[in-house]
Amino acid sequence: MNDKHKETISELNSLIEIYDLELLDELVSIFASQKESLIHDWRNRQNFPENELSQIAHKIKSSARNVGAKKIGSILEEVEKKPNKDTSRATIDEIESEFDFFIKTFQNWKVGRK
Repeated sequence: MNDKHKETISELNSLIEIYDLELLDELVSIFASQKESLIHDWRNRQNFPENELSQIAHKIKSSARNVGAKKIGSILEEVEKKPNKDTSRATIDEIESEFDFFIKTFQNWKVGRK
């Protein structure tokens, strides 16, 4: 288990003291559903105003932090602070990878809690 995995598990263990498992599962499901639209919008953003990019980053950053996805929150905080229509493909790929990592880690963690 690497440090990133340990940190995510620790954050989830902290959140289970605030939320019950059913509520946390629902919040993570809602958060996960945001991934597809976010990634799709950013990959196809020909007419995507920078202020809208900042607003979307802010909204999803808050959701990320609420469910324990701190790395995604940090990346989106940078996008929010410096919205740029030319957000690099590497940044978009990193966000997508972090979403996938978090969701998989959450699902494995949840199975271990039942």
